[in-house]
Amino acid sequence: MTDTLFSTPFGELALRRWPRRRQERLQAWDGADRYLLQHLPPPEALAGEGTWVLNDQCGALALALQQAGAVVTSVGDDWLSQRAVLANAADNGLTPPAWLWSDEPVAPASAARVLVKVPRQLALLEYQLVMLGHALGPVPVKLAVLDKHMPGRFIAWLNARLGDVEPLPGAFKAHVFRARLRAGAPFPQPDQVTWPLLPQALQVFPGVFSAGQVDPGSALLASVLPKGEAGRWADLGCGAGTLGLAAMAANPGVALTFADASRQAIRCARANVAHCFPARLADSVFHHGNGLDGLDADFDRVLLNPPFHRGNAVDTAVAEMLVRHAARHLNPGGELLMVVNRHLDYRRSLRRAFAAHEQVAADRRFVVWSARR
Repeated sequence: MTDTLFSTPFGELALRRWPRRRQERLQAWDGADRYLLQHLPPPEALAGEGTWVLNDQCGALALALQQAGAVVTSVGDDWLSQRAVLANAADNGLTPPAWLWSDEPVAPASAARVLVKVPRQLALLEYQLVMLGHALGPVPVKLAVLDKHMPGRFIAWLNARLGDVEPLPGAFKAHVFRARLRAGAPFPQPDQVTWPLLPQALQVFPGVFSAGQVDPGSALLASVLPKGEAGRWADLGCGAGTLGLAAMAANPGVALTFADASRQAIRCARANVAHCFPARLADSVFHHGNGLDGLDADFDRVLLNPPFHRGNAVDTAVAEMLVRHAARHLNPGGELLMVVNRHLDYRRSLRRAFAAHEQVAADRRFVVWSARR
């Protein structure tokens, strides 16, 4: 069973991921969390000080700082991370830290430090660092990343965006970097991606899948979408809204629900509907949460290009969960259209959740499956 007891310089924490699974394979912290906490002052120096934490996946950083008496503000983009922090705070009898979504404006404030877990999407981190630089000024920053997840030329990337960058010796298979925020840097702009299926360019906000081009898997699924239908469809794990927008273009009578755990993705999908199909914005639903949980609606078709990472860790359980969500929320006779990498086999999940499934398209990298209730 996965270890749930995390020992920190400020005490022990019981930490679990969200959603909570009976046979969880992934820990709720890693060596980068452990190493970063060892580079903090003692509790008496932290007590009462304002500390901002970026991309804390399950609360390992924020809740350890809460134990030390720091005044913590946690900034993140992932709904699942926020739920994990709230649940773990309750389990440990701690007050949850203040939470800000990455797209929320930050009022000018004072802070002693900013702690950063480096996310998979560096474009999201750049956006967050610029946002905090405008609000907090040139305060000290410490960034932590596992060695196996460190991007290429990362020090050069940091030097282009932060001041006084200093790498520290590695430990726990991770590295920590000292730096300082820069005040007044320009915000990164959305990518503009032209796609013949859409009347306007697709905007891809910083940190949203996939920047620079339409993802080839999504393009393959879009090529087999039915045309001229009506009803309600869902773009599950919508990202920039690519599949839902393609469905709108081919089906003027279809109303779309866009669902994603990423706040930036939902904001991006909404902006793209307003940009490409403004008359259909009022009929569209934008759901920020865990898949389709919390929605009362059922759908005639669900479109899915699932992630196979959770943060930096490979985790196909997310896609398997989304398949189950689709099965629960499809009308009788409804269809799931799902595109996956060839090397990942989801047929067992499809057999468990659906009465029938078949392959409807493929290329050398991707496979599109159709599954019906």
